[in-house]
Amino acid sequence: VALFSAIILGVFWSFNFYSYRILVEIPLVLLWLATIYVFFDAYFNDKNYKHFVLAGIFLGLSFLMKYSSWLLVFIIAIYLFTTEKIAILKNKKVILFFVSALITLLPFFIYEYSLYGNPLAPFAKVTGELQERKVSLLQSFWMQISYSVNLMHIVFVVAFILGLLISLFNLSLLYNKIASKDS
Repeated sequence: VALFSAIILGVFWSFNFYSYRILVEIPLVLLWLATIYVFFDAYFNDKNYKHFVLAGIFLGLSFLMKYSSWLLVFIIAIYLFTTEKIAILKNKKVILFFVSALITLLPFFIYEYSLYGNPLAPFAKVTGELQERKVSLLQSFWMQISYSVNLMHIVFVVAFILGLLISLFNLSLLYNKIASKDS
């Protein structure tokens, strides 16, 4: 049994496919969790500037791993603006967090600019021109929704819409609770 399973697994496409690729999801999750942990630990426990710089470096490195890490910036910013409102812009430690993340990314942007003439070359054509959209973002969103609805059974679509409405309702109640606590 061991011999047959070794032969089968030796030629199985999945193991061969993923054996020769660098998968960045595991280190990316590590950097995301390190960013979140160090930032909020420093934020809630009023630690010194070094912790905010370290969290910013982790955020910059996670962006260098995978470009979708820019979402973490919005997640942290939404939390900060929800809890602290506009006063968060006066917090020098939080500003230092974002500046240290940008400084971490600066060599990458300089390299992209020197090579392609555009610091945002990963999001642009190789020539440095921004990519043209054939359809608008709203049309692309609608096409994705209609495609997904066509693939799912109507029961799952209804369950998804109900779950989405319940989640939005709960989020609005949570926001109202947080907003009333601040006043």
